[in-house]
Amino acid sequence: MESREQGSVVGTVINEMGVKVFDFTFENGKARILNVIGPANRWFIRRALRKDFNFILAHLFEKDEIKTGRRKMWFEEDDICFSGRHKIEYRFSPLKGQYETD
Repeated sequence: MESREQGSVVGTVINEMGVKVFDFTFENGKARILNVIGPANRWFIRRALRKDFNFILAHLFEKDEIKTGRRKMWFEEDDICFSGRHKIEYRFSPLKGQYETD
């Protein structure tokens, strides 16, 4: 994930094995889901991802647990955890290894 001018964000979601699942952008309070991997490239999956990422990215820099309706986001160590309306759970961890800078 990379922050751009005026609070916009671009990023890529990859799984544990390094396979790119989709790209996303967040600008003016709205998320866009792009380049979705074949099996997940369905309108209802893209819509659920877009709504979940709208919530996640809007509250990304808050450090308290956030709950709105059936969406909930909390923080554990370095991870961001999210549970969505469709009982999808996400766990975001920073990349470690060659991309890590201190």
